[in-house]
Amino acid sequence: MTTSTSTRGLICNERTVLAILAGKQTQDRRPLKQQPHPDFLARGLVNAVVQDDGKIRWFMADGLSEETNFKSPFGVPGDRLYVREAFSIVPLANNEGGQCELVGPIYRADGESAFDTMPAEWEFCGKWTPSIHMPRKFSRITLLVKRVWIERVIPAVVLLLHPLDKIFARI
Repeated sequence: MTTSTSTRGLICNERTVLAILAGKQTQDRRPLKQQPHPDFLARGLVNAVVQDDGKIRWFMADGLSEETNFKSPFGVPGDRLYVREAFSIVPLANNEGGQCELVGPIYRADGESAFDTMPAEWEFCGKWTPSIHMPRKFSRITLLVKRVWIERVIPAVVLLLHPLDKIFARI
């Protein structure tokens, strides 16, 4: 079976982008919108695994497992994620016709630009474009997916309803 890699966008805020650039962030947690069937929860859902083809397999306490029809929205190992961050396209130079040329993007996270012709005294006073609208060609960071896994998280409601000693006893 041959697997093809895909490229998808990963929306990140400024703090996440700075951590990636500094090498401090090597993994990311995202909520899984597609939840297991209620029958799985009634049978005692224990774990979930993302298979090589991207499909999610749920494991129950009774020893059985079920494969779902949906694939992981975060890809499989080998896929690439391009980081989408807030940016702006800035005009820097006038051409002979007196109009400004759009040279390239500047990134809100650190103020860096994709070009080396930025004047030292230049100050940005334009409009930022949200990260969800960043096209692939303006992305400066591409990440390789090495592993995808699913963890169950204790909901905040459980934390509020149960005393802390009971939650820590279960861990």
